[in-house]
Amino acid sequence: MSEEERELFSPRVSLARSPPRGPTAPLPAPMPPPAPRGVRAGAAMSAKGRRTGLHIPVASGLSSSAPVTPVDPVAGVPSFPIPVASGAPTGPLDVAAQGRLELLERANRAVRGIMSVATAASKLNKSEVNLISELGRDILAVVGALGIQLSDKELVVERLRSAEASARRDSVAPSMAAGAAAGSGTGPATFATVLRTGPGGVPRSIGASQGPSLAFYPSEGNAELKTAEDTKKEVKKAIDPKSMAIGIQSVRKVGNAGVVVQTTSPGAAVKLRNAAPPSLRVTEPRRRQPLVAVNGVEGDPSFEEVIECLASQNLDPEEWPLTRVRAELTGAFKKGRRQSNNTTVVFNASPRIRDALVKIGRVYVGWVACEVTDFVRVTCCNKCQQYGHPEKFCRAKEATCGRCGEDGHRMEACKAASACCATCRRFRREAMHPTASRDCPARRHAEERFLNQVEYGY
Repeated sequence: MSEEERELFSPRVSLARSPPRGPTAPLPAPMPPPAPRGVRAGAAMSAKGRRTGLHIPVASGLSSSAPVTPVDPVAGVPSFPIPVASGAPTGPLDVAAQGRLELLERANRAVRGIMSVATAASKLNKSEVNLISELGRDILAVVGALGIQLSDKELVVERLRSAEASARRDSVAPSMAAGAAAGSGTGPATFATVLRTGPGGVPRSIGASQGPSLAFYPSEGNAELKTAEDTKKEVKKAIDPKSMAIGIQSVRKVGNAGVVVQTTSPGAAVKLRNAAPPSLRVTEPRRRQPLVAVNGVEGDPSFEEVIECLASQNLDPEEWPLTRVRAELTGAFKKGRRQSNNTTVVFNASPRIRDALVKIGRVYVGWVACEVTDFVRVTCCNKCQQYGHPEKFCRAKEATCGRCGEDGHRMEACKAASACCATCRRFRREAMHPTASRDCPARRHAEERFLNQVEYGY
């Protein structure tokens, strides 16, 4: 072999780890040139080398004062940095003093730190596992701090609601003194306690006490008074409340060309009756019996079965034998909901047994304890949205929408975005609430008028 051929086929000493042992020995792979000083040769590093080259300090959460600079696993250059302010408080317990935006940014940094470590290689060393654990604890601390801040704000809102309810309760306390005494069990409940409680458990006031109602109708043979409006004009023409020094609570028209006048005292009713002209016939409307509802009765029992349970399981047998309960409690109607096994049983009750049942509060009917309440029944017309009559007897020419309060269409065809009470809008009152809602002033007025027609005394 010539000298030129020997130089061509002989391995360089700088590339050979050991001298060749024969013609069959494989040539060693050439080593890459060393990287320049100050530059990471990330592409030539092994997976283990890439992990050890991260040099991320392990600290409590993100509290290290040294900046954390993750390295791209392929190019070996810094990627999305995770800035940490120098001099920051240490440990996840310092989150209580931080604001909401700071906490969110802290959690964001922790998530990005976890992703930078977890995607660096297929295997993690112990320091990287510890770092991920610390970052996870920091995220949990942020979530806990946000939860505490939310609880504090909810507590403030609840205190404000409680203060508002207390203020409303204090404002109606004088007018509800009698009702409070009845509700505490010191005496029989009066008709003032029949009204349902308003929002926040505040009882509703019914205003001043009222006297008897008087109904005025055209006398026999009087053909001039044909409508209720004619009778109303005749009453106002013949009677002057100012000269008689009496108070009139309300005047409303009824059927058969009649007018019902609500007085404020028995003395005012006597003066009003004596001042009626011969063209009018005066009667005192008969008061309704109280309606008592037994709510949540299991199944669909008969009225007799519920009466027997009330007598045997709840009332004193000496004071309320079964024969007396049957005489003073008669079935009115039942109410139930679809896909429900419970029924509300409503009775016509005498004032005495009504007081006895309402004072008990919860009665036993078979295996179930049921709540006993007064049943206040008011009817709102689906056509004109006024109280006092059903749609069957409505005299309105066109329908009124129960959602927006406009005339000319029904609620099913309404396209309004917000609700407006049609009843309150007609009387130019505050109407930014649904028609016939529980807090509607018109509905409350209708309930009070219904209660004035019920005989709760004895």
